[in-house]
Amino acid sequence: MLADRLRRADARRRGAHLRATVLRAGWGLTHDRLHSPRRTRRLSLDALIAGALLLYPTYVDPQSGDYCNADTAIELMRQQRNARRGLSLRTRAYRLYRNLFSKRQ
Repeated sequence: MLADRLRRADARRRGAHLRATVLRAGWGLTHDRLHSPRRTRRLSLDALIAGALLLYPTYVDPQSGDYCNADTAIELMRQQRNARRGLSLRTRAYRLYRNLFSKRQ
């Protein structure tokens, strides 16, 4: 979902055009062919990113199960990434193989 949100933000920056009234249409972030009378509020790109990454989502600490803010979630992901760096070459090679070749296409 995060990747989708970032793609939409990038599309907004490049001037995306929409031909339907979809969820992201009508906020002033795209060039809409059809206008949604329900949505008259205009958002800046900063407001979109803040809403998509900070205000709307709920982040959960996987160890304690407690809610946490975005900064804590980023730090937890950083710790997990650093902990994975200690894996043996064999384990990393196996995971690379598994991720590259075992996905359904």
